[in-house]
Amino acid sequence: MADMFTFKELIATPGPEGETEDEAYLRYRAMKRRKHMYESTEEEVDEALTTTQRLAKSRQMKRYASRIAVGRKKAMKRTADPARIKRRAQKSARMALFKKLSKGLSPSDVPYARRAELEKKLDKMKGRIERMAKKMLPKVRQKERDRKRAK
Repeated sequence: MADMFTFKELIATPGPEGETEDEAYLRYRAMKRRKHMYESTEEEVDEALTTTQRLAKSRQMKRYASRIAVGRKKAMKRTADPARIKRRAQKSARMALFKKLSKGLSPSDVPYARRAELEKKLDKMKGRIERMAKKMLPKVRQKERDRKRAK
């Protein structure tokens, strides 16, 4: 984790003379961001979300949609590092197994209860997923190369 800020660094101090209202607001927002940098908004997920929690999460994601879009745009310009490629391969392997278990349905087409059941089964298949991901790595790397070449 990054170094923690001291109390003095988090206190909003008066700005320099001649600071415009916009500059003061930007400085204030920067301080607010720093203040909440170490507060986690995510809870530990050890069970499926309830309907209420799912709706709350939906509203939260709608609020963050523009920020996520900007981040995604920046990420698309960068080449994926080996760790990211490995994660993509694992996700791809997991999706392939999910489709096999759900008889060809995508997760969005499977009811929540059935999806949770299938996710539990997939959690028990970690070794199989790892092996499949290892075999998929060359394909995922090639896909990344093609993506970068297309630009």
